[in-house]
Amino acid sequence: MDIEFSKIDGVKLGVTGGKGGTGKTITAINIAAYAALEGKKVLLVDCDVDAPNIHIPVSYTHLR
Repeated sequence: MDIEFSKIDGVKLGVTGGKGGTGKTITAINIAAYAALEGKKVLLVDCDVDAPNIHIPVSYTHLR
């Protein structure tokens, strides 16, 4: 996937799917990490009220 964040301001991106276990969480984390490494401010929100998973692979020690 090639996303050029440097030319876009105020991006809102949703990663959705109808089935569990298809890689939505890790895809969202990777996109957010890539944008952060490019110097963009990132807010990653897990809206899965039944089974939130973003907190599992993300290490809070790296957050500022």
